[in-house]
Formats: sequence, structure tokens, C-alpha cells
Amino acid sequence: MRIAAQAQTQELPKIIDRAFKEFSEAAPEDLSTGFFEFLFLWQLIRLDGMTHEVTALVDIGLRFRRAASRMSENLNSLQQHDRAEHVILPDLQPVFALTMLHSIADPDALEQLLTIAEELDTNDQRFILPGGEAPLDAATMTLERLWLREFGKPDPDWSGFRRVLTRTIAVAQSAGLPVLADAAASVLVRVLDEDEGDPASAIQLAELYEEQIVRPVRLLAAKGKCLYRQQETDRSLDVYEAVVRDLDASILFRADIFRGAALAAALGPER
Repeated sequence: MRIAAQAQTQELPKIIDRAFKEFSEAAPEDLSTGFFEFLFLWQLIRLDGMTHEVTALVDIGLRFRRAASRMSENLNSLQQHDRAEHVILPDLQPVFALTMLHSIADPDALEQLLTIAEELDTNDQRFILPGGEAPLDAATMTLERLWLREFGKPDPDWSGFRRVLTRTIAVAQSAGLPVLADAAASVLVRVLDEDEGDPASAIQLAELYEEQIVRPVRLLAAKGKCLYRQQETDRSLDVYEAVVRDLDASILFRADIFRGAALAAALGPER
């Protein structure tokens, strides 16, 4: 597989299809084949330029999750005979989130991912959607890339982008991914305020979602920024004080929160 990928030959899809067929024919308790399947899928999702097709990547990702689960179960079954400690695999969702990042290149691709996710069970949704609890903060990285892409268009479709963000929040809430819901809501507020020039609607929407999303750190920061941009510095500082007091955001996002809080403090009265 790696040789075919490196040579950019047409044999790669045939190799992948053959491997999937052999894996599907193996018994679930076959540890050796299970380990090879896990290794094969691990290398497959890490191939540069392997595919940008969302449906294909989701299929590979779900195979990867299930292969890892079977391998863990089989290893622990062997360990029980030796009374050894259980094998605990690391969280593999961030690895897959990085794989998906290059494929979610525009709002249409994100909508395609959401459509696929709506048909899956909760565990699969949490694996394929960029919203896991990890320092990577794939949710922010994914949505900020989409915002930058829309911002760079000669004629941005902000209403269409808002629709996708609203749907993202709904799917994330249903899947139990508050980090993704929070990230999408914060971008939605910023689009309304800065890109469409409607701060009143932005603040109203922020207040609606902050009651629905668990620990909405990013959303509150976006609300605080919107308030100080409207010269409502007292209200903005109240919001930022609550956020900073219980700061639970990735390193990627903390700098922006502190910058917003500092600007609000500089514009507002002494406290």
C-alpha cells in the first residue's frame, strides 16, 4: 500500500479493497489479523493526499475505531489469563480529526459530514466529528479554516455559512459534543457581528445559546468581544471576568480570550 501510494499508481484502490475484504472475512477474535488491520488502517489514514472524499474517509475512520476496539478487547482477553494489567489504548479521535481536517475544506463538505453523522449512533458521531476533549481543539481549527475560506471569497455567502453553523450546533448538541457546539456558536456570533454588521442579533443569539451549551467558554468570549465593540464595556467586562475565572479552553483559543478581555478593560472604566 505504501509503495503504491508513494508511486501514485492506480493500484492503491485495489489494494485497499482487497485488504478490506480479507479483514471482513477474519474472525473477530483473530488477534493477528486484527492487529494487522489496525496497523493497515493507521497507515491508511495518515497517507498524504490519499483521498479528499468525505464519505470514504468516514468509512475508513469508523473501520479504524472498530478495529482498535476489537484489538483492545482481544489483548485484554489474553491478559486476563496472565493476570496482567488491562491494555488501554490512547484516545484515537484526535488522530482522525487531523485526517479529516484537509477534507473539510468548505461549508458544503462540513454539511456532507453532518448529514453522514446524523445517521450514525452517538459513539460513531463523537469519533468522526471534530469535537473531542483534547488539546488539539479540532473544532476550532476546522471552523476557523472555513470562516477564513468564506472571508476570502469575492462575494461571501454569510447567510449560507450561518445556516451550516446552526446545523453544526444542533448535531453537536445531539451527539453530546459541547466543545463543537461552543466553537460553532462563537463563530456564528462573530459572523453576525463583524461580517454582517448586526451586533444586536449577535448578542441575542449568544444569550440564547449560552443557556443551552455546557461550559460555553468560546461563545461567552465572542459575546464579550461583541459587547466591547458596541462600547458596552461594563457588560463586556462582566462576561470576560466570568470566562477568565473558570478558563477552560485550549491553548489555541486562550490568547484570543485574554486579548479581548484586555481590550475591554482598556476601553472601560477602572474597577
